[in-house]
Amino acid sequence: VREGGNYIRRINLELAPLPVEDFRKLRDEKIGTYVCFQETYDPVLYEKYHPAGTPKADYDNRVTVFDRAMEAGIRDVGLGVLFGLADYRFEVLALMEHAHHLEAVFGCGPHTISFPRIEPADNAPLTRDIPYTLSDDDFKKIIAIIRISLPYTGIILSTRESEEMRTELFDYGVSQISAGSRTNPGAYAKDSADTGSQFSLGDHRTLDEVIS
Repeated sequence: VREGGNYIRRINLELAPLPVEDFRKLRDEKIGTYVCFQETYDPVLYEKYHPAGTPKADYDNRVTVFDRAMEAGIRDVGLGVLFGLADYRFEVLALMEHAHHLEAVFGCGPHTISFPRIEPADNAPLTRDIPYTLSDDDFKKIIAIIRISLPYTGIILSTRESEEMRTELFDYGVSQISAGSRTNPGAYAKDSADTGSQFSLGDHRTLDEVIS
């Protein structure tokens, strides 16, 4: 609790997939939402983009991560893919089917779904030649489709998108946006060095400006 009575009500975690026993430890600490991005649901393309690296290269381990989290008692989970890695139509169908699977097995669908698009990133050639580009019009369309098909789910939009795009997409069903983001490691520390950004930002407003 901080001075004036303010306090952190909820801590959400975005972590690599874990076994059930580790998810139980997170449940016991009363975390908020557990988030993990599939990156792409296409198993062939997933293998292409992850040729090595255990366990991240294990498609099955990643796609079943929320089953383990929910088995451990974590009911708030957040889905997401990185649009641009595969055909967006397949990814949207897969997101909906994943949500319906969790509802059928655990009686609870995802708390949130995130919609990041590939943006230029340091030392990442693929981001300069995106395999499956997603136009602004199609981007708006898929957010509307998810809002209609999963009306209970929070839709998250990051600072990858421009101020204008984020403002417009509130009308399409976006319910949560980030603000004041920094994408290079250590960037929130004072006097931090430029350690290379993970992706380019489209909305550079401060936290206060976004809240206003």
